[in-house]
Amino acid sequence: MKRSFKNSLVFLVVLCTSVALQSCYISPVMSYLTEGMSPYTFILNKNTDLPIGGYILSNLDSVDVISDNSLKLSGGKVILGAYYLTQFAAEFHTKITRGEGVRFILRSNGDSVNHLSALRFEYTVNGCRVLQGDSVLLKTTTLRANLNSLEKIRITNYGDLCRIEVGCDRIFERRISTPSTESVTIEALPDSEIILTNIDLERTRPARYTVSLPDSE
Repeated sequence: MKRSFKNSLVFLVVLCTSVALQSCYISPVMSYLTEGMSPYTFILNKNTDLPIGGYILSNLDSVDVISDNSLKLSGGKVILGAYYLTQFAAEFHTKITRGEGVRFILRSNGDSVNHLSALRFEYTVNGCRVLQGDSVLLKTTTLRANLNSLEKIRITNYGDLCRIEVGCDRIFERRISTPSTESVTIEALPDSEIILTNIDLERTRPARYTVSLPDSE
């Protein structure tokens, strides 16, 4: 077994244990640790140098792994990440096939989202928003999702810098005091169905380093 694939399994163990301590998913996690892969866990990009570990945070029938790097969320919620990788660029080709849209939760682990620190990016048919706690950091109605239209979303965590790009537009770039984590949580908004393809994590810097960029003028 390739070392990177082993690392993704280790990440899943750590991730599942973390989620178990924060939520009600103790039984599937213990099953995974003692018997093998739980139905709540999956691995994407298995044959690459950077496999992605995933854990389903909703009903099993609300998430479909439709290929090695594609997911369908029917009101579902997942957490994705790679072992010991906090400095990364995550890329998703995103299609909303029903409902309002999708939410990406950054700099948070597991199902217990700390709304005072976690960053939340919403990509919807009504526009885009970035929120942290009760604060709205970005709100735009000029950039909207079109139903059944594929769009590339790229999210970069680089030290204290967080950058969000939709297609060719860089819609958000700001320094965030909340530390980076090894995962991104993705959830379909109520009554929404989302297809994510070409899911990829790209290493931007080893996790042991922290980058602090000077404030722009």
